Amino acid sequence: MATDRTGGGADKGSTNATAQQDDARRRGRKAVIGLVIAVAAAAGAGGAGLDAVLAARDDGADCRAQDARVRLEVVGGPPGGGTGYACVRTVDDQRRVVVRADGMAVQRDGDYEAWLLDGTGPGEGVVALGRLGRGPSLALSVPAAMDIRRYNIVDISIEPHDGTPGHSGRSVLRGRLP
Repeated sequence: MATDRTGGGADKGSTNATAQQDDARRRGRKAVIGLVIAVAAAAGAGGAGLDAVLAARDDGADCRAQDARVRLEVVGGPPGGGTGYACVRTVDDQRRVVVRADGMAVQRDGDYEAWLLDGTGPGEGVVALGRLGRGPSLALSVPAAMDIRRYNIVDISIEPHDGTPGHSGRSVLRGRLP
């Protein structure tokens, strides 16, 4: 006598239907899991691809090997023995002076600011480019009408928080653009 393995005297037709439903559910789960894995893999690859594109995009925040650089020389001994360089770049049709300053001590009573000078003397031919911020390298926009051949001296100064917009006269790094 054969033993009924369907657990309740079910006939063979309902056993096959149940087995088919179970198989369909398993295939459905496998398909969903496969789809989730495929989407995750595509997102990961797309993310990696996007990272590569973003990494390859040049944001202009540093000088390239082909850019003519000027070494910024110490003027009056910068705090912390800072060093630096600068170059002029055009990024997205915008002319920028890229300034990199390393080893500069944090200023508690002021900020480092980049300027372009024309070399005519103290207080004359001075154009503020902007504060250097916390990173070592910064691309600062140059006004389109500015003659970079005339204003070709990059100057980094310590500017106190005194509300005076002009150059403090406390230059710490300087160099002449090529």
